Amino acid sequence: MASHHCHRKKLDKGEGQWRVKKEKLGFEWNGRCRTVRLPKEKAKKYVRETKTMLHRKRTTIKKFQTSVGRLRHASVILPAAAGFFTPLNNVLKPGEDGRQRSHFGLGKHYKVREALLDLTVLLKLLSRRPTHVRGIVPEMPKFAGYHYAEAEGGGGVWFSLQQQMQPLLWRFAFPEDIKNSVVSLKNPHGTITNYDLELAAEVCAIAVILYHAPIIRHQALGTLCDNTPTVSWITKMAYKANTPISGRLIRGLAIILYCHHASPLITLHMPEMTTHNTMADIASRPTKAKQLFKWCTNSDDDFCLRSPLNFHCRTNRHGVW
Repeated sequence: MASHHCHRKKLDKGEGQWRVKKEKLGFEWNGRCRTVRLPKEKAKKYVRETKTMLHRKRTTIKKFQTSVGRLRHASVILPAAAGFFTPLNNVLKPGEDGRQRSHFGLGKHYKVREALLDLTVLLKLLSRRPTHVRGIVPEMPKFAGYHYAEAEGGGGVWFSLQQQMQPLLWRFAFPEDIKNSVVSLKNPHGTITNYDLELAAEVCAIAVILYHAPIIRHQALGTLCDNTPTVSWITKMAYKANTPISGRLIRGLAIILYCHHASPLITLHMPEMTTHNTMADIASRPTKAKQLFKWCTNSDDDFCLRSPLNFHCRTNRHGVW
């Protein structure tokens, strides 16, 4: 009887009526357009609470848990938003003694502050623009790309699996300050790992296809990489690196995917010694390309325009073809 009475009250409130638009589970749903959006008032409330917390130098772990729970719920409609929560999750982990801290700091250079500020931007975006269901549920990739990176630079290739698009070849060289900061046997105290470089190549690869693909709205993208940590970080949108570089790259990747209305990204591991990986390896390293092709010079334009793979290449001032 109690259950029947509860259902009756809901029907009297109009919750049983058929509507194209409805607010449910804290989101605004549109059945006709197949979209979901974070209510504007709720977004403003979460942003206001987050900024109030950031105005303090320290906060209690209890208040922080409450804020993180709300932010996590709000970001459900954007799978890539998981990349914003790694610094927050690290704060909530018990210490080595198994105890949970009661307070923690929010300094200007703390990674938690950066993540929270990025999340406030994301909340505003989610309230202004509805998210299509294709931006939430993964589909089979419409574009597939291979990429590779090391201290010399990054590069790769893109193929369309359905649309009329010739393969794309891209390459860029890392600036000298980045090359000199990469960890190696000669530079064991560097601040940039090979994992960071591989993740940067992934972000650049996505930027290339988003710019050159004939249609990218609600299209699924698939990439293949031989670096296992990079594949894991992108799949989970969470990282375990000690430096903040990987976290910033993942958060940037989440934003550009959302802003271009792309579907969830699918990244798979590809064994290093394969023919497909060789394509990305050659594209990323001019020295290896010179070893294999006598006609190849140090010019990236020369490599792309005279490639025996007969790729269609376009050049711009950013070094993408």
